[in-house]
Amino acid sequence: MCSEISIMNYRNLSPGKGFFVFRKFIIPIYMSIIMKFGGTSVANVDAINQVVGIIKKNLSRNPVVITSALANVTNLLLQAAEFIPRREPKTHIRNILNDIEIRHRNVLENFDPSIQKRIETNLTFEFSELHRTVELLIRNSEITKKELDLMASFGERMASWLLMGALLNKGISAQRIDSRELVCTDSTFGGAEVDFKKTKQKFLRIITPILKKKTVPVITGFIGRDFLGNTTTLGRGGSDYSAAIAAVCLGGKEIQIWKDIAGFMTADPRVVPAACVIPRMSFSEAAELSYFGAKLLHPRTIHPAIKNNIPVRILNTFKPNDQGTWIMEDSRETMSNGKSSTLPVRAISYKKAITVINVTSLRMLGPYGFLEELFRIFSIHRVPVDVIATSEVSVSMTIDDAMLHRGLISTLKKIGNVEVRRGHVIISLVGHGLKNDPRVEANIFDVLSLARIPTEMVSKGASSINLTFIVQEKYFKRAVRALHERFFL
Repeated sequence: MCSEISIMNYRNLSPGKGFFVFRKFIIPIYMSIIMKFGGTSVANVDAINQVVGIIKKNLSRNPVVITSALANVTNLLLQAAEFIPRREPKTHIRNILNDIEIRHRNVLENFDPSIQKRIETNLTFEFSELHRTVELLIRNSEITKKELDLMASFGERMASWLLMGALLNKGISAQRIDSRELVCTDSTFGGAEVDFKKTKQKFLRIITPILKKKTVPVITGFIGRDFLGNTTTLGRGGSDYSAAIAAVCLGGKEIQIWKDIAGFMTADPRVVPAACVIPRMSFSEAAELSYFGAKLLHPRTIHPAIKNNIPVRILNTFKPNDQGTWIMEDSRETMSNGKSSTLPVRAISYKKAITVINVTSLRMLGPYGFLEELFRIFSIHRVPVDVIATSEVSVSMTIDDAMLHRGLISTLKKIGNVEVRRGHVIISLVGHGLKNDPRVEANIFDVLSLARIPTEMVSKGASSINLTFIVQEKYFKRAVRALHERFFL
């Protein structure tokens, strides 16, 4: 489906209506679905063939495909980079690179000879670039976030050639696009910010002609380029964000995130086997669950989708006929198996590896400015805080274990007594109307009391759809199971 509009009406339009005007030209926009496939979805030749089948069934919907690196390849690339400043033997690094190359060539071997030759030429170029990059880094012996971004980029760059080849191998017209030609970012390496205005212009100029030819664009996820030409990344899991960027820039009508799981669930099925799929949920619920441990979506993904009211769908690559989870502006429905909480609780999530920091100071009695000074310290050390609770003379905060370092603690000790306690878990209950329903809180504490599980901190007021508390790690599975049984069974 394609529409056109005269330039005179441009200012009255918004993305998602079917068209854009760019540089005084009428540009048709094909109302595409954006299909992002995660690492496990492209892990090997069988998985990639499964992805090709899914894309083929959706050709009439003008798919734009975003691909992640093959499963665990990004981790291996970063591991190789981390070996360099440690002066590990070169053989260790070469072994990692060889393993990566073998995995990609194993997929390549399944293509027809003509397709294989074409893809092999491009893959060989990427492998050569990777080896040259590593040799340069070894000579310099210093790895910055800039170099880490460059190393991490090779996973998506190589996987995209394979996915294009797999589509061509099945007779589907496809064109691989390096997202560094599309996504314009700043120079915040490791988590770059996107310049949507410039990025939209490039998407319209490059992707629209491809769609017009009924060709499937296969775009590398996760990466972009700053104004100096340096490779940047959007943060770990950033391929989800890449899909949202593409949808916003092209006026996409739906974002599909294909993974190896069924969708958002009432709880982690590894902890609660009885957990069930949530067929529909709101943007705000999904955002809260993503932040507090439900690793289905990159947290940034939700924000462009909310702003442009683009529905997001979580689907299972290996069970493509399952309904998955629809995420849209506001939706409240029962679970997939007909089970539903009679209370406004949609799901239970958790976030492990949490450190509780208590700062106690008599300076909190009366004078203003103490909290400002406290959070200035966290800002200086670039450490985000998840949960906070205050009393007359103390402040309790939670941070990720990985963010804890001596510099932060030594600076905090200048303003008060500091207590650090590791080994905690944040447990969050999410659902619309949760904050204003006293039955939810009553049931939570009744469950925890019966299970003899003490809570460390409780946060309720920050969000109307979230109630959060902290427990020691040894209790969290028992707590999650007991709460799920109370609210959903």
